[in-house]
Amino acid sequence: MECPTSLHGPQLLQDKFGTEGKFVLLTFGLLSPNKGIEYVIRALPAILARHPNVVYIVSGVTHPHIRRREGERYREQLQALAAELGVSDQLILTTAL
Repeated sequence: MECPTSLHGPQLLQDKFGTEGKFVLLTFGLLSPNKGIEYVIRALPAILARHPNVVYIVSGVTHPHIRRREGERYREQLQALAAELGVSDQLILTTAL
């Protein structure tokens, strides 16, 4: 059975997150520090300087082992880093696409 186009792909991102006309960087899966998400966030100011229409979507729940040990501290650190670097508006943290 084929999925209707409106339920996946670029149209879903445009409708759900308002990314129409933007270049989307996407990371998905369980969140944990070994994924290097913070490196992409740190690179966003330089990326945005050359490509101001970029948005970075990070989709996923915190890894259960990490959440048990630290709660949502990693997710909160990612949000704080984006705020510190002035790129909060270009970072979308979501638990599901």
